Amino acid sequence: MRYVFEGELTPSDKEIKDYHYLPFEVPPHTHRINVTYTYSDPLGAEPSSKGGNILDIGIFDSRGIAFLSGGFRGWSGVSHSRFFISEQEATPGYLPGQLLPGQWHIILGLHEIASYGCHYIVEVEL
Repeated sequence: MRYVFEGELTPSDKEIKDYHYLPFEVPPHTHRINVTYTYSDPLGAEPSSKGGNILDIGIFDSRGIAFLSGGFRGWSGVSHSRFFISEQEATPGYLPGQLLPGQWHIILGLHEIASYGCHYIVEVEL
């Protein structure tokens, strides 16, 4: 199963919220989740960077999207353009373990959004 999320974020989106959530369903008996993402005009994570975009990424499982809930499964900021989670292993910054069925969420951190906006594509493969 594959999900593709594509969209635009603007500076006004960042004024309203710091995070953008992309929900997707994980069916029973899923053994691995692979995620890749790209976005326009990436700057990297340098605090002094201006004029482009910094779009962080992470993931929550079906237990919820609150940071203090048990659903938080990892965050890599901009250090990885792809990551995976399975029961036995995961990309550094992410937690391996049971892939609970239900609604999971990709979380995009709107760290820096250029005045002309940010186009993103996130692909989730189960």
